[in-house]
Amino acid sequence: MEQVKTYNFDQNFQSLIAACVLKDTSFNNRTDGLIKHEYFELDTHQNIVKLAKLYYTKYKKIPTYQIIKMMIEKGVEAGKIRKDMLQETLSNLDIIYEWDISDVDYVVDQVSDFARHQAISNEILNAVDLIEEGRYDEIAKRIQEANQVGANNNDSGYNFFGDKEISEREQARLDKIQNVERKQVIPTGITKLDKILYHGGFAKKEMVSMMGKSKSGKSISLAWFAKNAAFSGFNVLFATLEVSKEMTAERLESSIVQIAMNDLQHHIAEAKQKVLDYRDKVGRLEIVEYPSGQMKPSDLLRCIQKYKSDGIIFDMVVVDYADIMCPEHRYNDPIENSKSIYLALRAMATTENVVVLTATQTNREGAKAAVATDINVAEDYNRIRIPDLVISINATDEERANGEARLYLAASRNQQGNFTIKIKQRLECMIFCEKILDIM
Repeated sequence: MEQVKTYNFDQNFQSLIAACVLKDTSFNNRTDGLIKHEYFELDTHQNIVKLAKLYYTKYKKIPTYQIIKMMIEKGVEAGKIRKDMLQETLSNLDIIYEWDISDVDYVVDQVSDFARHQAISNEILNAVDLIEEGRYDEIAKRIQEANQVGANNNDSGYNFFGDKEISEREQARLDKIQNVERKQVIPTGITKLDKILYHGGFAKKEMVSMMGKSKSGKSISLAWFAKNAAFSGFNVLFATLEVSKEMTAERLESSIVQIAMNDLQHHIAEAKQKVLDYRDKVGRLEIVEYPSGQMKPSDLLRCIQKYKSDGIIFDMVVVDYADIMCPEHRYNDPIENSKSIYLALRAMATTENVVVLTATQTNREGAKAAVATDINVAEDYNRIRIPDLVISINATDEERANGEARLYLAASRNQQGNFTIKIKQRLECMIFCEKILDIM
């Protein structure tokens, strides 16, 4: 049974919440189901919010001042509000309407946090009986669902036949034809690949995965794409779970200065100068390190939010790599664990307006195949289904000896796949693609 607590905010902030309920339809859209009148300490606030929420639930808009005042008076007549509270409630109504609600986004965040904590507390209390029955997976699922309680930020619809929307679609197509750089698209660094991709590169709010067998160059590809994004002026967060941040930095530096990693020690001054020459001409490139199997999606999100609080907004988040992340709540089923990680990363791409770039391992058949396709993903098909774009890295022993590889569009949500791009590589310098050899 749900235990309802009152808000732990002071009276002024509770009045601000009530003002947002009364004066902002968008606020009600975003916090639908999160605000209960019982959360307010004052009876007058409870009365006003309860009536305003009833009106919103029925009409999907906020009541006018005259309407809410009439509803209060009728509530008294019907015995739902005490007669001795009429004048006090009306007085508080006038006070609430005077509140400035320009900080509505902050209010949304605060009531969302309260609602989430309330939901988690209730599930913990309700878990006692489930523990006695040994239903631990159900407990984990319920707490995970409670942890997802939050604001609905998808309140703005899309009018397909609207003049504004038609003009935006037209302009987007003109931009594509004229090769106008759009901040929502990050170049891959492979011009011919950009021309093949629907968006003309890696699109924000989407998830991209590089798929390959062990030692196929997945991590090198992630570092190379990250470097290219930074060199195009975008801010990049690189989360490494497999190698140290120092080794990741070595790979990036080798790629930037085009000197083999093993030879960097012989070109110390030259490498340093090249990095310094580029420093003020590129975007931010931050590297964070987590132990394998310990970073949860929430850890990554907190890291992004910490940088955001310091004024650093990322355009691309690279995870090397998702297969060795830790789920928020561990299930007995490894597929459920994997699915929850990929869904969280895909959601992060949308909520943080970033490209999420990661990598995944092929299964045994994929490791032997000449071309790894969507059926060759290891363990969990969600690793193919959830990302918007999956590119497999393929090379025979002969191709590898010649410094060549083939990139295959194994899965794509927005376009026809099945393209193969043959590339020349210099992996000793961490250059994933030096040039295009052929497109098949």
